[in-house]
Amino acid sequence: MSWDSLRPAPPMQAICAALCLLTLLLSVRTIARFRRHLFEYRDPASESPTLYLLCWLAAGDIVTVVTVLCLLFFGSDIAPALAPYLDMVVRAALAAQICYHLVLAFLAVHVLAMFGIVSRHAEASVCDYYGPAAASLALALSYKLVTSLSVYPTLFLVVIPTASMCLMLAAAVCASALPSPSTRLVDIPLDDPDIIRVRVAMPHYVRFAQAAAGLHLLFHLPWLLWAHLQTHPSWLIALAYSGICARGIYPAVLTSLSPALTMQVVDDDADPAAPSSNETSSDTNPHHAHQD
Repeated sequence: MSWDSLRPAPPMQAICAALCLLTLLLSVRTIARFRRHLFEYRDPASESPTLYLLCWLAAGDIVTVVTVLCLLFFGSDIAPALAPYLDMVVRAALAAQICYHLVLAFLAVHVLAMFGIVSRHAEASVCDYYGPAAASLALALSYKLVTSLSVYPTLFLVVIPTASMCLMLAAAVCASALPSPSTRLVDIPLDDPDIIRVRVAMPHYVRFAQAAAGLHLLFHLPWLLWAHLQTHPSWLIALAYSGICARGIYPAVLTSLSPALTMQVVDDDADPAAPSSNETSSDTNPHHAHQD
């Protein structure tokens, strides 16, 4: 399979390779930062979709940039005996791209739930499965029988990225426009029957949603332009490559802005001014673990 038509000009290849290395570094740091919270005793931050879903984005970026590096340095020059392995790498990247956008869509749904657009109880009952569900669906959609369909390029290049972008923009608009309390109390089951109550700063959710929407446009709009245009000028190919190669910045920035990092553990007895039941989740159902 020839990939030469997808390769940018030689000077741009060096820039893309450097951006890929940057993404690898940032992705590893994003995952490492989550692991610190995951193994910290009674740390509720690891239960937040605004933090643990970013690890799925980082993992997708690692797969993607490895594929990009293979295309940049080998292309059609790869030996025929190794061509099937390159095809396997490309298929993995295909699944990673689909998973990436599905995770972003689930992240947008979580933000919408926190602001009451989507039922918080319904969202909490399924948020444990966001990552595995996105990965499973992505693998199914990257299966050879599916990719051979005539509508698949439109689905992969246009429908899925546009849908995730629209959801993220909707989440940012709703978070910015809708009135909400400055803080909200949520009960998080850590180890059954251990439950911890945290205070979540809603303005941090607004900032998180706005950053997620803006970065989504920045890194994926060139991709959509490339998919819609009949001709592909060299500058657009370079721009699309740059967005994909540097995308490790996306989860890295969102990790630093995650509302999970500013959640405060509170004591019910010491917090007489707790919000009303509409603002506080007191349900101890384990499925509410990720309602940050």
